[in-house]
Amino acid sequence: MLFRSNTDGVTVLVPRDQKVLVDLARHAWEDRTGLQLEEAIYSHMFIRDVNNYVARYENGSVKRKGAYEYDMDWHQNAGALVIAKVAEKHLIDGAPIRETVENWPDIMDFMLRTKVPRSSHLGLEKDGTTVQLQNITRYYIAKDGGRLFKWMPPLKGKQEWRKIGVESGWGVQPCNDIRDAGKLPVDFDYYVREVEKLCLGLA
Repeated sequence: MLFRSNTDGVTVLVPRDQKVLVDLARHAWEDRTGLQLEEAIYSHMFIRDVNNYVARYENGSVKRKGAYEYDMDWHQNAGALVIAKVAEKHLIDGAPIRETVENWPDIMDFMLRTKVPRSSHLGLEKDGTTVQLQNITRYYIAKDGGRLFKWMPPLKGKQEWRKIGVESGWGVQPCNDIRDAGKLPVDFDYYVREVEKLCLGLA
């Protein structure tokens, strides 16, 4: 069965005793085109779409793409890594989502980031007051946290500044100073919901 196709490869699901048929088709294609195909054998594969999936090779190593990737380079926006990490544990190892999220040991994996250009600013509203934050701000979703907003300049021909919610409907705790980590309790419901988006219908 054709499981996945892209511009540079295909993934098929086949009983082990019929893999020889795949090999025959592969070699026939290579003979016809003069090209060679690489082979990877997975024990598990969970696909949301062609650019977002997680798979475990037979040797135990794991391949991650898109929303399931968490091994980021320093310059990438590695926000809320707990989401992809718990999704992988649930899909591949069967770990329970909520229990795994609530017992996750590293508070840094809950951190998110937002930014605005110099022409704009970030504000945190709580208890009737607004505090301006730095233009690149780290935060986590927190119980009893404030509401985070971007204040953007007026559009052409307009006079009013635009107020745009960040994580609308959820409270946040800014954490530009790492000593603020854990200042308010993490709102696990947000992270559980995001993990479920990556898992439901796949497991």
